[in-house]
Amino acid sequence: MTVMEDPHVRTLFTQSPLPMWVCDFDSRQILDINESMLKLLNCSREDFFALSSDELAGLGCPEEMNGDGFGDDLEREGSVVRLINCSFCGGQENRFRVTSTLAVGSSSSRLVWNQAERLPNSVSERFSNWFDDPETNIFFYRHEVSNGTLIDLSESFERIFGISCEDAIGKPWASIVQWQPETMSEASEKLANMRPGMSEQMDMQFTHPDGRQRTIKVVAYMFVDQGGKVYIDGQAEDITERKEMEEALHLAREEADRANREKSDFLAQMSHELRTPLNAIMSFSQLLEVENLAPGHRSLLQDIRHSGDHLLQLINDLLDLARIESGRIDLDITPVDITQQIDDVVRMMMPVAQASDVRITEGTCRGSWILADRMRIRQVLINLLSNAIKYNRPGGSVHITVDLVDAEQMRISIEDTGWGIDETLQGRLFERFERLEATRSDVEGTGLGLVIAKQLVELMDGEIGVRSVKDKGSTFWIDVPVSKESGATYPLEMRSENIEIQATKKNDTRVLYVEDNRINAKIVEHIFQRYFSIEIQTANSAVEGLECMRSTRMDLVLLDIDLPDMSGYEVLREIENEERLSAVPIVALTGHADWESRERGLRAGFVEYLTKPFDIERLVEVVNEILENKKNQS
Repeated sequence: MTVMEDPHVRTLFTQSPLPMWVCDFDSRQILDINESMLKLLNCSREDFFALSSDELAGLGCPEEMNGDGFGDDLEREGSVVRLINCSFCGGQENRFRVTSTLAVGSSSSRLVWNQAERLPNSVSERFSNWFDDPETNIFFYRHEVSNGTLIDLSESFERIFGISCEDAIGKPWASIVQWQPETMSEASEKLANMRPGMSEQMDMQFTHPDGRQRTIKVVAYMFVDQGGKVYIDGQAEDITERKEMEEALHLAREEADRANREKSDFLAQMSHELRTPLNAIMSFSQLLEVENLAPGHRSLLQDIRHSGDHLLQLINDLLDLARIESGRIDLDITPVDITQQIDDVVRMMMPVAQASDVRITEGTCRGSWILADRMRIRQVLINLLSNAIKYNRPGGSVHITVDLVDAEQMRISIEDTGWGIDETLQGRLFERFERLEATRSDVEGTGLGLVIAKQLVELMDGEIGVRSVKDKGSTFWIDVPVSKESGATYPLEMRSENIEIQATKKNDTRVLYVEDNRINAKIVEHIFQRYFSIEIQTANSAVEGLECMRSTRMDLVLLDIDLPDMSGYEVLREIENEERLSAVPIVALTGHADWESRERGLRAGFVEYLTKPFDIERLVEVVNEILENKKNQS
């Protein structure tokens, strides 16, 4: 039984409202036609099948479309869209867009199923709704491919090109319009590759008679009439104003990007400059705290340090926000053990929680590995946990849970028993400088932490949100992608509780500090004298520092990044290139405190990257560890 003999197929075919017919692929003979197609042709079934094979060729597989054309396309693609003309119905020329599909019957016969859509015959008929409106930005045309002669035009052509339709019809495109050479080259290439049934589109530039450069967007369709002539029907839109607007927007965007980069550079430089005096304030206050002071004086020093910490947090937040908004933040998305990150952050924040009389608990972790930037996800967790502690009640609690949302997403929730946030205010939580609970406590903040957390989470293809009930607490949650693979682990480096015990006197050790700021150098001199009994040597330029290293064997070098004559990175390369110096451990001490700068410094070869203002405890730990390791290796 052939396909057409199948009763279900036959019923669908005959009763279909879509104009259809079937022909044999090899013989090109039409086998059947349905009533919808006959109605479209305004022809009876008897009259249709009485037509000669030549008259029916356009509906089958015409000779001129066999060989490298229609037949090969059908065998290769399985389905082909083509435009055909039929003039056998009452002498009226009809144009159709035909979708032909190749099917193999049960007896291995090959059938071509055709579905037709009648197209208007002329440009005027096709676009009658537009044709009589000379003010439209769109015009329509038909031209003969062999000589490029224009056959028909809509009236709006005259307004767009500044040439009357009467002067243009009957002439080639190239003789009436001053096209840009690039446009002519591209149009010629596309026209050479077109075949009947194909369409193309492109933007074409030309010079208007008034001297202005203009652009049109053209969509062109190629077809063959019954006489074998190849034509193109086209629709073109004048998009000059749109292009000019796009160019203006592009320039405005470039200017905004440049301004953003300048703002980011300015904030980075200001951050560095602010850290120099702040380093002196905070470092000297830390040094004075360990001296024998009156209780009142110690309290004042603690207030100085607290205020310095707050100012430092504001500087860091502003710098982070500027880098994110200017798109100058690089993320290293890798598998991250979120359980380990949470454990580390909880251990880090536990002293703060205990001081606030807040208990931290962790729920059962369902799942562990996520896809994120390790340092940035930790930054987000620290921010959320810090807020949950700060805005809690004495005797309150914070509960952290990790759950799989689905196979692709994992949710980390941080629930607190704090004051909660009124539902009407929750929409403002992630806006800059919003501190909704500032009036209820003396807790300090910048109003930027949640903004930065939201943007970082979204950059990691995640989502952040909050559920809160006023006076009952809040739950902040983040959804992040699940990792199908595990990765490296990075255990938290815990600080020593007693610097005096950790720091070992090393009178015979030689340490060089290359720093052009005298106050910074004085701070480090005090630290080394206080904790190591070492008289360090200082150099105020890169050249002087290198000379010191070449003349005296050093056990450790502390190096500023921004030196007046060379950058710290250039100094590092000089050291690495000299064999007798390359074994000396180099620690960066710098005001560039963003995450990316730290990663860059560690990759460059610094054994540690410490930022100003100095965390004296951390500096002592790092120095002590380096010098102990060097002693054990010798």
